Amino acid sequence: MKWTSIGGQVTCIMIFEDLRSPKRIIFSFKGKSTQEIASEMRLIFESIHHVVNKGRNVMAALKSSQNRERFQRVRNSAFRKVTNLAEKSYEASITALIESMIM
Repeated sequence: MKWTSIGGQVTCIMIFEDLRSPKRIIFSFKGKSTQEIASEMRLIFESIHHVVNKGRNVMAALKSSQNRERFQRVRNSAFRKVTNLAEKSYEASITALIESMIM
């Protein structure tokens, strides 16, 4: 594990497969609050503990977890965009309906 910082702030953590291995997984904390970083760190280390106890490959499990997290972020972002579009469409429809009733 290696901490990387810029200007005294931790921006990511790199977890290496082995001390001599270049294989690593990077978890970025850029733009996250202290609470979000603490929560994510707990999840990372809980995942490692769980995987080690089951005798599974830590790197594969962490990579899978990271991919699920990315997918969830993209899905949430897309959902927010669709929701915002629906709200704007609904608002425009109601506004048009009210204006047509007034005239």
